[in-house]
Amino acid sequence: MLRRQKSILRPISKMESGSLDSNDQKFRFRRVAYPLRVAVVTVIVLSLLAAAFLAGRFIERPTRDAIQSAQQAIDVWSAVETKAVDDRVTFTGRVQPGTDVSVVVTSDTGPNVVVRQTLAVGARVEAGTLAGVVSGRPYFFLPGPLPLYRDVSLKDEGDDVLALQTALASLGYLVELSSVVDHLTMNAVKHLFTTAGFALPELPAAPQGSAADGPDARTGGAAAKAGQAASTAKSPYIPFRQLLLMPAGGGVVATSALVGAELNADTPLLTVRATPSYVEFIAEVAQADLLQTGQKLTVRLDSKEFLATVATIGAFQAAKEGIKPGKAISLAPAEGGDLALPVGQAATIVTVGHVEASLSVPLIAVREDASGHYVIRRGSAETTDSGSSSPAPATLEERIDVKVLRTGGGFAAISADLHPGDQVKVS
Repeated sequence: MLRRQKSILRPISKMESGSLDSNDQKFRFRRVAYPLRVAVVTVIVLSLLAAAFLAGRFIERPTRDAIQSAQQAIDVWSAVETKAVDDRVTFTGRVQPGTDVSVVVTSDTGPNVVVRQTLAVGARVEAGTLAGVVSGRPYFFLPGPLPLYRDVSLKDEGDDVLALQTALASLGYLVELSSVVDHLTMNAVKHLFTTAGFALPELPAAPQGSAADGPDARTGGAAAKAGQAASTAKSPYIPFRQLLLMPAGGGVVATSALVGAELNADTPLLTVRATPSYVEFIAEVAQADLLQTGQKLTVRLDSKEFLATVATIGAFQAAKEGIKPGKAISLAPAEGGDLALPVGQAATIVTVGHVEASLSVPLIAVREDASGHYVIRRGSAETTDSGSSSPAPATLEERIDVKVLRTGGGFAAISADLHPGDQVKVS
């Protein structure tokens, strides 16, 4: 009975044990789903730890002395030398066109043909100048304002008459500013015409009444003869069309119609360049603030070089397409204008300065305090080290006052108690 039970129990225990082993295996594989990956990660971590350990053993941290030495400033010295310091500033600009004014001649009769050319190209236009003779009539320049709109004669009055009298007075004529055409006004204009070889135009006087209807006319008396003389008398007048407005400030003749040319709106008698061609460039604000109106600069156009003066300094303008930000500086030729400036040509502008040789040091070697500018010169003194009989040189620093003459190109031209070869501290 017992044996039977054992035999029965033995297979059961095998089955149970087999069932338990398979479950246990399944449980173990569920806990480590990717054993290969785990192994790789473990190897990498161990390698990193080993590398960190080895780096700590073989790489030593810098000593405190080395750290302090790295943090100390290193003195830099430069030699004083004799060289030319150029303090001139160069700009790049372009020639811009001046202002031209067309002088158009009109009349109530035609055609208007030039019979005498009195102003050639390049001539200066001034008040009182004879502009030309057209169809036998002279034309004169008078300063403005000149709002003449009609022919005037004795006893005519108005604001236009006052403007005419003011213009004649500016030419030196003795006239009364009365707004009424009087004999002084007529004589002034008459003198203007006669000095050019012309007389004032005249109109027949208005008849004072017909003497032929009176008794004296029938008898042929003296009154009738006087009436006939009065009817044939002529009255001079001032032709407003022959008095031309001169451009403000005058100008220079740029074009002049040739003798025989017929004038119209498209063919003026003259073209007056009221303002000459000029050079314009853009300067940075800091550079523009160093320039002043009237200051002279040198302008170079190819091989041509001339002096120009600063005419205007514009307001700051932001950057635009093809134009850098800054202030527009316009230059006018210094010697009364130059009509030969080619419009559109690039120009090089150089400020007037010095290029002579003198003592110079790097600009960053110049220092400044309340006493003024100075440099630090290096000297040396003999000292003896402990335990050594040979002297060792020690560096001394000495302040030397300097006067800065000019700066340019990173150098400063100076006047000081220094000599070429002396060492000065840069930093």
